[in-house]
Amino acid sequence: MEVTARCGVMGNNLYRLVSPNTWTDENGRFSLPVDFPDISYNVTFRYRYGSRREMKIIPIETGQLQVQLAIKTSQIVRGQVVNGSDLSPVSGATIRYFGEYQKFVIERITDENGLFEITELPLSEFQGVIYAQLNEQVSPATMVRYRNAKKPVNVKLKLKDGAELRGIVKSELTDEPIENCTVSVTTPYMSGYSMQTTTDSNGLYMFHDLPPAEYKITAQNQNYFKYEKNSHSLNNEIKLSSGQYFQKDLTLKKRMTFTGKVFDFHGEPVLGAIVAIDEAHVSDNKYSPFVVHTDENGNFSITTGRIDTKPAPKLTEIDTIVHKTGEDAIEAFSSTAGYGRFRFSPYREGNVVKQVEIKLNGMIRVHGKVTDPNGNPVPEVKIYDNTGFEASSQTDKQGEFDLGIIPIRWPEKDQGSITFLAPRPEGNQVINQRTAIIKNSESENVEVGFLHHKQLHYSIEPGNDIELNVVLEPTELITLKGTVLYDSGLPAEGADITLFIGNADPNTWLQTLHPDVSSFSIITPINDRDICKTKTDNNGFWKITTTRETKEGIKLSYWSNKDPNLFSIGIETPDKQTTLIQDIILDNNITKREIDVKLSDKNEKPLIKIHR
Repeated sequence: MEVTARCGVMGNNLYRLVSPNTWTDENGRFSLPVDFPDISYNVTFRYRYGSRREMKIIPIETGQLQVQLAIKTSQIVRGQVVNGSDLSPVSGATIRYFGEYQKFVIERITDENGLFEITELPLSEFQGVIYAQLNEQVSPATMVRYRNAKKPVNVKLKLKDGAELRGIVKSELTDEPIENCTVSVTTPYMSGYSMQTTTDSNGLYMFHDLPPAEYKITAQNQNYFKYEKNSHSLNNEIKLSSGQYFQKDLTLKKRMTFTGKVFDFHGEPVLGAIVAIDEAHVSDNKYSPFVVHTDENGNFSITTGRIDTKPAPKLTEIDTIVHKTGEDAIEAFSSTAGYGRFRFSPYREGNVVKQVEIKLNGMIRVHGKVTDPNGNPVPEVKIYDNTGFEASSQTDKQGEFDLGIIPIRWPEKDQGSITFLAPRPEGNQVINQRTAIIKNSESENVEVGFLHHKQLHYSIEPGNDIELNVVLEPTELITLKGTVLYDSGLPAEGADITLFIGNADPNTWLQTLHPDVSSFSIITPINDRDICKTKTDNNGFWKITTTRETKEGIKLSYWSNKDPNLFSIGIETPDKQTTLIQDIILDNNITKREIDVKLSDKNEKPLIKIHR
């Protein structure tokens, strides 16, 4: 089982650095040291990237953890390894299965009949790479894809002579060989299959007994990287056959270097801050993170493969004063002084940029208590800080919460905001716990203590300890019900009923459901989201009971200023007739509305209607 501790640092490389992970041993135990014991972490327990559980932990307050996780596996790969010449079964061969996106590697040994079986593949696994090897004999690397989770995948692997790949790695600028350079071969399609070797003092690398396959070659070390003009470049891809010898020389570009200093928000140098490059495509070879820590004077020196092939722009007087910003940045983080970044534009091969100054923005702590108007604590309120980091919490039985120490991400913002999502006891199938569906639909007068969502703002000042005592106001329930019938009087059984807040956009609604019959084209993102769903019964009857929200509560979930008294309903029958009913107004004094819909008979051509 994989265990990952994630804190709220958002940069690509820095996020990974302060989010360590490990695996449990055969007894289910794990040990996971963290760099910042006073920062809150979301700890994720995940089995082979399938079944998972997550909890919030502040390490300084945490003892031994007890976690139970239901493991569900479904994908099965089985097969046989045979000799490539006479197809006789091969016992004792090693099977290696590489999970998708470098998730994991599983090994098996074939039995006396050359058979093997892998049964630990999770539901989320869609493909992988597998091969077999015995001494110098190796099978081709084979892609395994899953089409049916309940049906095992059977493969037959034939052992043949492996391929050999070698070459010289040189500097593109000086033509000198590069030693201690890591050379990797991977399959060009997405998988975890990868092999590495290191160049010697003459820049020579060698791979022996490679499984026949199509390979992509990359090379790098802390000073050099292989630059590709685009991600689909073919000049570093080769196809190796059984017993083939192939030579591929590589030329690398020199990385650029930043040197500078990290300060806290008081202007004092920060010792031990983590410094990393945050770039748009960190998965690319040239963006491999090289991580450093500041010394006692706050100094650092860090390299990156960032490069620009365009001519260098002429600097103006303004350019020399104000540094031009680009998409990329150097990030720095300290558990005592917070987070900061230095944005930079593309630089050329081998450049050294000096006197980079990164000022950290400081930290704040946010905690408090949530009650109802009578002063009773409200447990299970989900709380999210929206200042730019993943800070979240949930109230306990006493209604108390603690978001912990939060790094300030954007120094130009003087206000932060916190979202309080009230519990929705019956809303497990509803987006963002936005609303609640009352399961006991026969009891219209049931009293359920639902509360409105809420959002609060607070002043952002480094070092502040912010205590928030929040009161959530009660909300009433509203009920919409009706029937969906055909003109003949027959019920439309099994029709999908979707309730929207506000008037759902008809173009988006129709194009989403029926792109084959709609003449509309979507050129903007879909902004309308459903808040409740149900189906008609065998009499065509449907019913939705949900909470009435305020404009503030609606805005929390959908980031738009909707009218809390305005609704629309989309209906789609099993024979694909679609009706969108808009302008359903439930003023504050109205809690119930009946909506009956008549549709064309089943044997007629499906219709699309919009009612207002």
